[in-house]
Formats: sequence, C-alpha cells, structure tokens
Amino acid sequence: DGFLKITNFELFQFDMDAVYRIVSGRILFQKLHFLSTRTKFFMAGEMSNLKDPYFDMRFRSIINLEQTRQMFRFSPEMAGTGRFRATYKGTFGNFRMQGDGNFQNFTFYSLPIQAARFDLDMTDLQLRVQNIRADMFKGQYLGTFSIGPLKGNSVFKADGILKNWDGVALGQYVRMKDMVMPVLTSGKAVIRWEESGGAKNMTGDFHLEMEPKHGIPYDLVKQAELTRFDNSLYRKPLYLAFTGETDFQISGRK
Repeated sequence: DGFLKITNFELFQFDMDAVYRIVSGRILFQKLHFLSTRTKFFMAGEMSNLKDPYFDMRFRSIINLEQTRQMFRFSPEMAGTGRFRATYKGTFGNFRMQGDGNFQNFTFYSLPIQAARFDLDMTDLQLRVQNIRADMFKGQYLGTFSIGPLKGNSVFKADGILKNWDGVALGQYVRMKDMVMPVLTSGKAVIRWEESGGAKNMTGDFHLEMEPKHGIPYDLVKQAELTRFDNSLYRKPLYLAFTGETDFQISGRK
C-alpha cells in the first residue's frame, strides 16, 4: 500500500496525486489524479505488465480545450472548457478510449457553440466523435466528426444536420450589420479536408432550406404602403424575409 504525490511535472505543469496497492505484479490505483490549473483528470483502475504497462482505467475530467489540443497535438483550433468521462484500456502506444462529453460556451474553428454533448471513441490510430448534439446559432446541430489517421497527414471528416439556425445570429457572426435576415436555416452538410491543406482546402456537399422566422418586427412592404413610403422607413434596419432552397459544393476553394 502506498501514497505518492509529485508536483509540477515538466509536462504541462501537472501535479500527480495517487493512492495505490501493489498485488501480484499489478498496481491497483484507488486514486490517480493529474491536476493542473486548467485541466484535471480524476482516475482509478489498475496497471499491469510493468515492462510495457497496460492500463485498465476509468476517469472523469475537467478539460481545457486549448491545453488538450497541445497535449494530443490536434490541429483543429479549439478554445473553452468542458467535462468528459471515459474508460481507457491499453498501453501508451496501443489503446482504446471510450466515453462521453459535455461542453459549454466554446469555439471550434472560430464557430461559437453554446453547448454540445457527444460520444467519443479514440484509439492510437483514429478519433471518432459520434452522436453530437450541439446548440449553436440559436438552433441545433446533429452529426459526427472523425480524424484519421492521428499520425501523419490526418484526414478530417464531418457530416451533420442543421436545424433552425437563426439568420440574424448568422449575420452577426459574419459581421453583416446592414441587413437583418429573419429566417431559419436547416439542411445537411458533408465535408472533408486534410491536415496538409488545412480547412481552407475542404471539399463538401451542402443542402440548405430557409424559411421566414416567426415574430418579424414589421412587414416592410405593408409598412411602405400604409405610410406611403414615409422617410422614417429608411431609418430602420431592412428586414428581409424569404423562403429558399439551395444545393452547392465546395471544391478547390470554390
């Protein structure tokens, strides 16, 4: 039986706090915590085969996405925090980690996401994020995301369903202040890009449908008729409500 505490690992400045037992060549961790100011892992389980350690662990964590990106050398730009719990089985070089996460108010490739729940399945070769349920642009996103292989020139894939994305919120995101679009956008998207070319060289197929949003402040045409085009109309934002449907592809930055 033992207790071990190490402070300020050179790697990301983690503290390690462990309570363990050694039984027949196995180390049974009642507690194995890795703690830093930004990210915290609370783990328990066992380690066997000390020459090439094999781990059978369960853990929960509070994760800082920027630090996680540095630790696992992920290329996607991420910022924010969240909670994640999982099981880890395998060695350092050959493993499988499965779990689920819940993140709030974070960004992914500069996209603002209010909340996201997901299931994760990661090995030493690839990362799969499934059953993504995200709240963004006052609507929802349901989809999957994968990276593979994790070593070498990684290929990123994503597909999803967009539900009721708010046109006003989208306009604010792209800094379009002169026109307000009170529409709801829904549709499907399938995209792919490689690490060597970056997200700017992505390819993909999109299908989008737009419909007027309920609760439009006023009908411009009706107001123009009632006021006989009074000059006061020109001092108000232009609300453009429309219905539309479009399919398009992205390839070769076009």
